[in-house]
Amino acid sequence: MYKLSIIDKVSLILVVIGAINWGLIGLLDFNIVEILFGDPANLIGRILYILIGTAGIDMIILFFKAKKSYK
Repeated sequence: MYKLSIIDKVSLILVVIGAINWGLIGLLDFNIVEILFGDPANLIGRILYILIGTAGIDMIILFFKAKKSYK
């Protein structure tokens, strides 16, 4: 079984936050990141979106690592 590193755990949390944010945008047109940090053009908001995107890539890599460890 694959053991999650600290980076994988943080990435998982960021991906969940991103998924909840996208769900709220789709359902209610409510953007948590924009409410908390301002317009996405704001530097902090942009950095957060970049971190969430990077976390998504890390989760894809984690998926393939975990898949190989089960074989």
